[in-house]
Amino acid sequence: MAGVPQGGDWDWVRPHLSLGFCLALVHGRTEAELVTAFGVYEPWAEVLDFDTAADQFDPYEMIRMGRVGDWAFAWQEPAGGTADQDVLRELSVGGRALSVLQTGSALAWFGLMVDGVEELAFEPMFPTHRRGSRPDEYVPLMTEVGLLPPAHPDNPGRPSPTLAALSLATAVTGVTLSVATITGPLLTGEIGNYDLGEDDGPHGPW
Repeated sequence: MAGVPQGGDWDWVRPHLSLGFCLALVHGRTEAELVTAFGVYEPWAEVLDFDTAADQFDPYEMIRMGRVGDWAFAWQEPAGGTADQDVLRELSVGGRALSVLQTGSALAWFGLMVDGVEELAFEPMFPTHRRGSRPDEYVPLMTEVGLLPPAHPDNPGRPSPTLAALSLATAVTGVTLSVATITGPLLTGEIGNYDLGEDDGPHGPW
C-alpha cells in the first residue's frame, strides 16, 4: 500500500461534486483494454484535450482514459458506465480495480476489487457499514484519511466524505490525478451501442 496522501490532493474535484463523477483505477491494464471493457465505440476513440473532446463528444457519455505508472484510469462526469461494478470485477482478475463515484444527487460509493473478489466496498457517508472479503483491514487507512470516525455535516472540520474516499484511493494505489491530467490529452470516447449510418460521427445518430 502507498502512503497516506495529504488531504488537499483532490481538492480540485470539489467543483465536480454537484454534477457527479466516477474515477476507475485498474492495475496492470492498458487504456485500450478499458475502451473494450467499458463499451466505448472504438473507431471514434482518440487522444484529445478536454476542450476539444467536449466539442466532439456528448459530455454525458464521454469517458477519458490514461495511465499513471502501472495503473490505467478512466474518468467520467457525470458518473456512468465507469461505475459498473461488474465490469470492474472482471477487470480486476489477476490484479486490482478500484472506483470512487458520486452522483449528482450526492450518493457516493467506494469499491475495491482484488482478483475478481470485492475486498472493500462502502458508501463514504456511512463508512462503518462496510462489506467485502477484508473490510476491516483498511480501517487504519480510512481513519488516517478522515473517513473514520464518520464525517458529520455539522462538523465543518471534517473532510468531504467523497474527497476522503479519493484520498483512500491514493493511499491504496499511490495514484493521484491532477486537473492538468484530466484536462490534458487523454484517450477519449463515448460509452454506448450505436446503430451507425455510413456518414455518422460523434453526435450523429442521436
